[in-house]
Amino acid sequence: MNENLHKREQLHTFNKLVVTRNRTLQSENDRKLYIAPPLPQAVNPDSDHWTGRRIDYILYRESTLLPTTAVDQFLFITQLAGLSDHIPISLRLSVSIPSTTYL
Repeated sequence: MNENLHKREQLHTFNKLVVTRNRTLQSENDRKLYIAPPLPQAVNPDSDHWTGRRIDYILYRESTLLPTTAVDQFLFITQLAGLSDHIPISLRLSVSIPSTTYL
């Protein structure tokens, strides 16, 4: 791994345009410059070409079983934007169990 290349690229995540929580994820086009793209499932990341932050994903899957779950809100957490190379996310779920009638 080329250490100088990695250090130079790593500095992009602390660029003053994105380091503040108000600016970090405001524009989708700008966000793409600072967030690493998703990796194909069958490929290991190549650390020599890593240039952005990683998003810590919350995995969610619709289910046909009870209870019923719906995504109410999805947010990027930007308060720690200048302190980490990860961008945490928040997912608020609404869970409901339908009432049933018994015969």
